[in-house]
Amino acid sequence: MWSDLWQSFTRQTSDPAAQECLDLLIHWYVEANNNSGFAEGAIVFMQNAFELLYNWQIGPSPKGQKVDAAGKLRALLNRASIPTQVPTAYQRITADLKAKGIHVADLPELFTRVRNTIVHSDNNKRKTLRAISSMDRFHIRHLGLYCLELLILFELDYRGKIANRISLNKFVGGNEETVPWV
Repeated sequence: MWSDLWQSFTRQTSDPAAQECLDLLIHWYVEANNNSGFAEGAIVFMQNAFELLYNWQIGPSPKGQKVDAAGKLRALLNRASIPTQVPTAYQRITADLKAKGIHVADLPELFTRVRNTIVHSDNNKRKTLRAISSMDRFHIRHLGLYCLELLILFELDYRGKIANRISLNKFVGGNEETVPWV
């Protein structure tokens, strides 16, 4: 299984454009996983990775149609059969936001909305960002890492098991599951 993953990686990196994309994806993943720039910086790194991945694998939108960041992430997740709903363990975040008048429909919207409040920091967005606790931003970063890990593995045609970082079961081996696209 791991040799298949390595063969897929080396095959893809024989193309200079694919090598550049994978290099950046892995770089941004590592920086986000290291919590570079705290949760906020990690979220921005991951959004860069999602944008690159969308443009590399899905390509530009049909002329005249604009796909927002949440739509791009949603398309990537759907392509890999990764659920777009906010996992049960994290639904308290969306409930807290809803109580503050901030509605998010799914995981892609939650992630990109937080990223937008960080990057496009007008007064309204700063107010929204202040409504999200630092612990919730950390959890949103965690959700983004889960998505990025799976999307990179999907591009490398990995078909094995993963240790699901967002599983409620934290016991060794209890969080193992087969990737969603198998």
